[in-house]
Amino acid sequence: MPLHPEVARNLEQNPIPKNFSPTVEEMRVADWDMPLEQRTKIDKISNDHVKNNTYEIPVRIYEYKDDGKIKPVIIFFHGGGFVRCSVETHDDMCRNLAKYTGWKVISPEYRLAPEYKFPVPLEDCCKVVEWAAENAERLRIDPERIAVCGDSAGGNLAGAAAKKFKNNRKIKISKQILIYPVIDFYSKNSETKYESYKKYSWGYGLSSSSMHRYWSFYLGNKEDEDNIYVSLSRDNNLFGLPETFIICSEYDPLSDEARHYAECLEKASVRVEFARYSGLNHAFMHALPYLEECREIYNNISVFLNKEKKL
Repeated sequence: MPLHPEVARNLEQNPIPKNFSPTVEEMRVADWDMPLEQRTKIDKISNDHVKNNTYEIPVRIYEYKDDGKIKPVIIFFHGGGFVRCSVETHDDMCRNLAKYTGWKVISPEYRLAPEYKFPVPLEDCCKVVEWAAENAERLRIDPERIAVCGDSAGGNLAGAAAKKFKNNRKIKISKQILIYPVIDFYSKNSETKYESYKKYSWGYGLSSSSMHRYWSFYLGNKEDEDNIYVSLSRDNNLFGLPETFIICSEYDPLSDEARHYAECLEKASVRVEFARYSGLNHAFMHALPYLEECREIYNNISVFLNKEKKL
């Protein structure tokens, strides 16, 4: 399918030179926050902190209807290549998740690479999951219905967090939602089995060379490349992971690895739903939140989260 007209227009208006290699600081300065008046209106947004050793992780908590009821919770990890973006850049996405699903949403400001390399960002994310479960009564959330969700690099963190809690007897992740996720380590210096890295290597927003740089910022050691909490599909024991919904887009270097991970999970007897959106590129939910496809995805996420599990 050809590029969606809005995607094509956005790419034309925001061209990226082929050899563009901004510094981390330049990338962060360029991050876009939706104007507050344009964001989805919800009843309640509050802030808290989660202690992880000497660092206090800021978290933002969203509730569409402030009715005092106990609700299930989505813990959402923002994307940005492990290097950029923030709770603020993904604020409207969290508002929409709360609106469409009826679940509370917790969004942590986990520490970023390259200042904090793997596993620090993942440890921050897991600490927030622990905190939510341990403080369920105060937070008015259902500890039996904790879902993890993330887009792009946040999808990698969500998938890794689901693995971390797979065998935890006290804390259970009920479902995971991975939105155009980063699944496996990539380097331009070695051959990749994923054709989409070659087919959509440049000209569609996220480039293969950008992914190479993001990974170089995130990992401190070569041996981490095959770590099962880094390269999610390189895990030979995926059985027991929570029911999963994977969403990807056609014009995205990451699309093939998302499909591959869905296949790996299915082979491991994990319940999986997979949706690939034709004509769209990486991060379209963040860059083009007004698209009808975005509303469709939020609705599909709501159906996925709120359906009863059939035995």
